[in-house]
Amino acid sequence: MKKSIWIKHFFCLLAFLIVGTFPAISIGNHYDFKLIGSQNGMPSIISCIYTEQKGFIWIGTPTGLIRFDGTELKKYTAQPDNENSLPNDSILQIIEDNQQTTWILTTTGIARYSLIHDNFFIPKLNNQPIIAKSICKIADGLLFGGINKIYKYSYATNTISLIREFKTDEPFIIRSIQMWKPDTILCLSWQQGILQMNLKNFEITPFPFQYGNDNVGIIIDSQQRIWLSTYNNGVKCFSAQGKLIASYTTQNSRLSSDIVLCMTEFKQKIWMGTDGGGINILDPTTGNITVLEHISGDNHSLPTNTILCLHSDSAGIYGREVNVKGLSTFVKYP
Repeated sequence: MKKSIWIKHFFCLLAFLIVGTFPAISIGNHYDFKLIGSQNGMPSIISCIYTEQKGFIWIGTPTGLIRFDGTELKKYTAQPDNENSLPNDSILQIIEDNQQTTWILTTTGIARYSLIHDNFFIPKLNNQPIIAKSICKIADGLLFGGINKIYKYSYATNTISLIREFKTDEPFIIRSIQMWKPDTILCLSWQQGILQMNLKNFEITPFPFQYGNDNVGIIIDSQQRIWLSTYNNGVKCFSAQGKLIASYTTQNSRLSSDIVLCMTEFKQKIWMGTDGGGINILDPTTGNITVLEHISGDNHSLPTNTILCLHSDSAGIYGREVNVKGLSTFVKYP
C-alpha cells in the first residue's frame, strides 16, 4: 500500500546499530521503519548525526566521519601526514553554522569542512588545537564548550577566541551548551550540574533552581522551556523563567524508562530516546506520552529499545509504506 503524505525528516540512531537513509511512514498510531545494516557499508557504532542544508548527511563514529549524499558513502579519517585531514577519528558532534559551513568536533580538536576542496581546516589558538566537547549556534557565530572554557567563533572576523575561562572544584566538562535567552547560555556537565553565562559581561553563575543530579542532556524548545533529561529520574521541564513546571517519571506518567539518554523537539512534541524503553513522544500541552518500542517478531517495530541519539530537521519528503527486514537504524518519521 502506498500513501502520499507530507513528511518532515526525523532521524533516529539506535544503540550499536547502523545508519541509513530511507523513509518511514505512520498510519494512525503505527510507525513503520525501513532499515539498513552493516552489509551496506555502514559502521557498527554511531556517535552523532547531522543533516545539512546542502543535502549531505554527516555521520559521526568512533572510527571516522561519514558523508552520505543520498547515493554514496564517503569516509574521512585522521591522516597524520595531512594537515587538512581530521584531527582525530573519534567524532563528538557535528553542526552547520548560519553560513552553511559544517563543523566537526573530535576528541583532539575542531575541524571545519571545505566543500570546494573536500578537506578540513583545523583552527588553532596560540598554535594549539582547540578542544571542545559541545557547540551551539548564536546570531553572530558559534560557541564551543570545553573543559572550564568557552570559545567563540565570529563570522565577522573568521576567528575563534577564548571568551571565558572559569574555575571549579572539579573539572567542568561542558557536554552541552544551549542558547536560552538572547543574552544567556546554559552549560551542562554530567556530574557538575548547570551553569549559566551572560553573553554581555561573561559572568558565570549556577542555574538558580533545583534540578537534581546525573543530568544527561538538555534542550531548549520552541517555547523557550528547558528540558532536562536524567540518567535515572526521568525528565524535568522548566519554564522560560527557570521555574520547574513539570516532571515525568515512570511513577507519575506513561514514561517507559527513567533513564532518558537523548531528546529533540519535533512538531512541538518532545521525542525522548531511553535506555530500554524505546522512544517516548511527549505532548507538553496535554502531558500525554506515546511509546514506540521493539515488539518481538514485528519487523516494522523498533529493532531495539535503547536509543542513543535523536536528530530532526525540517525537510519535506514523499513517504510510503515499506516492509523491510534488516539490522537497522536510520529512521524518518512523519
